[in-house]
Amino acid sequence: MKGFTLFEVVISIVIVGILVSVGVASLNRSERELKEDFNTLISQIRLAQELGNKRSQGCRVTTNPFTAIQPDGGNCYIEFPEIRDHVVVNNITLDFNFEGILPEDSEILIVESTKNNTKYCAMWGTLGIMRTGIIENGECINTENLKYDNNSY
Repeated sequence: MKGFTLFEVVISIVIVGILVSVGVASLNRSERELKEDFNTLISQIRLAQELGNKRSQGCRVTTNPFTAIQPDGGNCYIEFPEIRDHVVVNNITLDFNFEGILPEDSEILIVESTKNNTKYCAMWGTLGIMRTGIIENGECINTENLKYDNNSY
């Protein structure tokens, strides 16, 4: 059985060294790229959170407008791709230009108070975002959420 010459051993060590150094460099580059991608992702998430906080300003979201109404602070600003400006419900034209954010698939409920002859409007869309207000001069003026007390409005 023939043994390895010194030259063959040296060449083998050099080749293994080159392969290891290329592999380590590649791993380092991949690790750097992963860290950069991760940092980019984190910064995008933080930016989205900041934008969301600025736009919502204490807005609370409920999934069930009948049983889980939450106050939204009166400052909700949430963007939807489709916007309606004018809606007619119960022969009342509601102008939402001041809001600028009524989703196409939203529902509107008109409630008339027997106590003070005031009509109220309540709106929600697929996300269950409540917008309520008093109807004055044909406009749904956003004030606050309808009071939910003893299972009745």
